[in-house]
Amino acid sequence: MWAGDVESLVVNEYYQPHYILTSVAGALTAYDLPDLYALIAPRKLLLVNPADQNGKDVSRKQLDRDMKIVKTAFEKQGQEDKFDIRFLKAGGQRDSVLSRWIK
Repeated sequence: MWAGDVESLVVNEYYQPHYILTSVAGALTAYDLPDLYALIAPRKLLLVNPADQNGKDVSRKQLDRDMKIVKTAFEKQGQEDKFDIRFLKAGGQRDSVLSRWIK
């Protein structure tokens, strides 16, 4: 499941069952992961290859909707450059992108 859409377990009839094991019971009554991501600002946050509840690439429309609160939190603190979403192809590229981003 893409980092940030626990809500998708509730609003979609079908999802990969192993995702439920990583969900926090009752969490949706108080927050969803985008709310928590917003609290990370102004520290760095990198999301890599976001996927939906079935492991498929998340749509740009859904990503924009769900990440609006996160982008706003970083913008309000003048830290837009510390929040990034990357779409990487499989292979060694992921390691190099992560190591450069962490620095």
